[in-house]
Amino acid sequence: MADLAISPDNPDVILATTEQGLMRSSDGGRSFTPMPGPRLLLVDWPADPLLVGITPDGVVQVSSNGGASWQPRASIGGAPAALHVASSGEIYAAIDTQVVVSQDEGQTFDAWAQT
Repeated sequence: MADLAISPDNPDVILATTEQGLMRSSDGGRSFTPMPGPRLLLVDWPADPLLVGITPDGVVQVSSNGGASWQPRASIGGAPAALHVASSGEIYAAIDTQVVVSQDEGQTFDAWAQT
């Protein structure tokens, strides 16, 4: 497992990223079943049913239906090191040399400049 996300509505529902793909538990992590979709390295679950993930090569994937389907978005420009989706909707990702941010649901990413 590389990353996990806990449902914001039900703490017994957990997603985990693995080499075999995204896995889901509905019993607090006692058992997991595979989910369809792209192989993700990082995943965040800011609000149900929104999921945001990043593939090992840095392509952002967004699911608006709890992981039933995924839509590829922009690349973050490198291998992902961290992912966070803010409550206001911005997607932050860390790569080797910088933090990038998207303010348009992952369509584009720019270097984050703290003001």
